[in-house]
Amino acid sequence: MKHTFLFLILLAEISSSQECINFSGKLEGAVKSHESIIRGGEYCEARERYSNKGIEFVLYTIGGPCFHENFTPGSCGNVTYTYLSGILNGKLLVPVEVGVRGTYLARSLLVSENSIVIEGLEYAESDAKCCPSIPKRKVFNISELELTN
Repeated sequence: MKHTFLFLILLAEISSSQECINFSGKLEGAVKSHESIIRGGEYCEARERYSNKGIEFVLYTIGGPCFHENFTPGSCGNVTYTYLSGILNGKLLVPVEVGVRGTYLARSLLVSENSIVIEGLEYAESDAKCCPSIPKRKVFNISELELTN
């Protein structure tokens, strides 16, 4: 009994010690606003971030979005959407959908001078929803992304 109790305390400590990657204040606010607009819940443990010399690009995942349905935000199913956003020259990047559970799982974010590269996996027809198996790279030309104030 003592061992079970100690194991549960240790398990609670491990699961509560996972930190989420912090975004800059302006970008954090934009992600929270987007989460509210589509009426979902962000899964912050899936965050990815690139930051260098005033440039910040991020991947974030929102689950269970209700969009225009009148249900509790984040409670509309188990689908997740992954978005790319960022700050470039002080302007905010309008969120770009880069993946949806069951089609593409974004894994990492790389930035070069002119492009943003997202490495991930696509689903084969025989893959379970947990486990996509086909490597897929998505490339976004920075100059073609929509910016806003």
